[in-house]
Amino acid sequence: PFILTEYGTRADQADPARREAHLLAYAKIAAERPWIAGLSYWAFNDYRSMYPGSRADGVRPWGLVEYDRTPRALY
Repeated sequence: PFILTEYGTRADQADPARREAHLLAYAKIAAERPWIAGLSYWAFNDYRSMYPGSRADGVRPWGLVEYDRTPRALY
């Protein structure tokens, strides 16, 4: 079995509808393939990082919830 991991879109680079469509596309892929055992979205919450392309405050806005754990529409 396979698990699809680390998929998603940045909250500051895609509107909520696009983020939802992306998530649903992965769910459809998994549902159509019985050998896919599960999905793991990247990431549950925004997080601090020094990775290139991070915001000036160091927060990476990828999460289903914001840095302070406020749920986004995709949550």
